[in-house]
Amino acid sequence: MSRLDVVIREERLNLGITEKQLVEKLGYSNTNKGIRRLNHFIQTGECREKRFIENLVKFLRISPPVLKNAIDSVKEKILEKRERLERESFKPHIEMKMDEIPRPIFLAALVPKFWKIPVPPDIQDLGYEEELQKVREIYKKHWKQYNGVFPGGSAQYIGFRYYRSYDESILFDNDGGIVRIEKKHIPETQAYVRIK
Repeated sequence: MSRLDVVIREERLNLGITEKQLVEKLGYSNTNKGIRRLNHFIQTGECREKRFIENLVKFLRISPPVLKNAIDSVKEKILEKRERLERESFKPHIEMKMDEIPRPIFLAALVPKFWKIPVPPDIQDLGYEEELQKVREIYKKHWKQYNGVFPGGSAQYIGFRYYRSYDESILFDNDGGIVRIEKKHIPETQAYVRIK
């Protein structure tokens, strides 16, 4: 049970009301929708409606700083869980860098092999310099395969980032020269398509 859940539950029980009664007091005539919104808020700390939080503070008499701390606690746990999962599933790879956003963008989202290239799982068994040389060769092979251009568009490949571990990446220029070594987590580029 999250800290946010505890705060809301305690105050609700102190008033002697059910979840359904609470969402009715928060202004929901469709109580099922209201309970879903309340549960989503408790689980994520996120709410699209400012009025929802204002009414929650007012009706349950929760001090805004207590509610903010509980919300922050939930969001922090979500981020910690996301990081743990990302660390567990991390695999070394290369991410192509381009001079502009690739077009058509849906192609980047649907076919990540054009910009995100796996490396052999045993690559880090090589010596460090040999590993980096192998990564350069993988980049050059990919570059040649597509003539240095993102397929179907005009974005030019201008270098790459080698994600060596979750907390280490190396940025290379187009000629394979090291531009920068990052000893911290650098979020990967995300491309996705949302279908409504």
